[in-house]
Amino acid sequence: MCRSPNLYRNIFFTFFLSIIFVFFYFRPLNSEWFRIITADGLGYYSYLPAKFIYQDYELEFKWFNDVYNHYYKYNSFETPVENFTAEFNGKQINKYYPGMSFLWMPFFLAVHATCKVFGLNANGFSQPYQMAIGLATVLYTCLGLWYLRKFLFKLFKNELMATLIPILVFYGTNLFNYTIYIGSFSHAYSFTFITMALYFAYCFFNEKEKRFQNGLLFLLCTMIVIFIRPINTLFLLGVPAFVTKINIKEFFKQIKFTPTVLLVISVIGLLTLWQFHILYDQTETFFPNTYKQEKFHFERGSHLKEILWSYHAGWFLYVPIALISFLAIFFISKRKQNLFLFLLLAVVIYLYSNWWYYTIFTRTIVDYTGVVAILSGYFLFNISQKPKLFKAALTVMILCVFYFQLKSYQLRNNILDNNYTYSDYYWRNFFEIKPVNIYPVHPKTVLNKAEYTYDYNELNDSSIVSENVFEGKGALKLFSNNYFSDQHKYKMPYFTNSENGFNKIKTSFYVYFTDSIKSLQLIYRFTSNGKELFYFTNYIKDEHINYNKWEYKEIGCDVPKEITVLDSVSIFFWDEWGINKVYIDKVKHEFFLTDASMEMVP
Repeated sequence: MCRSPNLYRNIFFTFFLSIIFVFFYFRPLNSEWFRIITADGLGYYSYLPAKFIYQDYELEFKWFNDVYNHYYKYNSFETPVENFTAEFNGKQINKYYPGMSFLWMPFFLAVHATCKVFGLNANGFSQPYQMAIGLATVLYTCLGLWYLRKFLFKLFKNELMATLIPILVFYGTNLFNYTIYIGSFSHAYSFTFITMALYFAYCFFNEKEKRFQNGLLFLLCTMIVIFIRPINTLFLLGVPAFVTKINIKEFFKQIKFTPTVLLVISVIGLLTLWQFHILYDQTETFFPNTYKQEKFHFERGSHLKEILWSYHAGWFLYVPIALISFLAIFFISKRKQNLFLFLLLAVVIYLYSNWWYYTIFTRTIVDYTGVVAILSGYFLFNISQKPKLFKAALTVMILCVFYFQLKSYQLRNNILDNNYTYSDYYWRNFFEIKPVNIYPVHPKTVLNKAEYTYDYNELNDSSIVSENVFEGKGALKLFSNNYFSDQHKYKMPYFTNSENGFNKIKTSFYVYFTDSIKSLQLIYRFTSNGKELFYFTNYIKDEHINYNKWEYKEIGCDVPKEITVLDSVSIFFWDEWGINKVYIDKVKHEFFLTDASMEMVP
């Protein structure tokens, strides 16, 4: 059935509005614990306040710690500037390339001027700046999706597919997360400019009109991609998929320096000047390797299975639309040039399966979402002559979007864990949407283990009762007159001081909360000869509580490296409020020595 192009444009415009709505509705914009400019984004962004606010022309970032501590509650580094700096030739530099800061500059300067005019806090990290970067990400992503739609229509001449596929890949892949929730990272931007670069490459080779202009735009987008993350030069492996013969003499005859062409040349010049000026100021070289401490480890063997199929990092498991896109391989004989798109993805997959922190693949592949969309388009296009099969495939892809959103929600809310999820953990919480208490230790990482269990079947203590039990004869009861449990004290296991592993403690148990319970605490207290060394408090808060029913909980901690086999740990429960009754049963304390296969080890 033929439908008006205006209908599809209206659908796509509504799609853009939905992205903006989702951003404002779901993103905690005012949270001191969940800022928009964070982690890697601090490195990409900090060039701007350094240059335009703090006059830090040497880019030493000495101002950063004070500003960060004022606006951020959470910090995983003792010195916050360590978020993004690294040693390079004896000097501490910003390890992130400055391409993102160039893209943000118009937004930054606009909001900085607004803050100055209206007397707002113009220090670079207050709420207006956070909002500006969040909105910049949304707008750049929409730009990439718009060009993806144009690209798909040029390839397939089908408005339905050109409209639906960008919607499906946005809401059905991690492009969604890196636009809405983690917008100061580079991946949504890389998606946009890789997609645009491939689009202009296609136009350059396949359309005579504006060939010179399209060539310059391809060059501009390619430079932006490289200046954001140099390794993304890999996208050029996909360009031959769209190459056709061109008449060189005719090409040079068509060169015209129109206002658009001159603008593009000017932007290329400014981008190059900004990039190389910053890089040379910091490193005295134009192409520094700023990731010397983080690298590919081909000698360790690749983690292909883990990044594609595992429960903790499997791209195909968590983003099944990606798996569907690979079905285009069955139609490769109809257009063998598409092998270059598969080659591109294959190289990216292989390289990142050897990266020191290989689970990063789930976000680095976001950069190539446009390629996934194109392959999805080829698959759907080749089955479009079979209406029933086409509708079935489209239905499955829509279901994949809902599945992805469920898993994405679980990962964002720690129902599943990006690094430690395993099969039992995944399936036990498959449909769970309420926060859970889980401390996952992947079984395949365990090198050694000690275990202690308590079933409370001996009713020889006033705190052990038979009035409400999960299993067996008794259960531990905490109430107003007995709100501390007895301490379970252990000497650290003999394997605690192993040099080749990580020590963890996990406590699993069943708990029954009666009405009005506010929280339950589990305490790990490490001591040496009676002197306290470390004290960890773990909470089961009201959002984790289902009242008047038995439920399973896991709590744990990583053992500090300073702890030795000569030290001890005491483990006990505490009902801080003591308002009503808590019952605990089937307690198990497990001490683990694990290998580094699931850890972030350079």
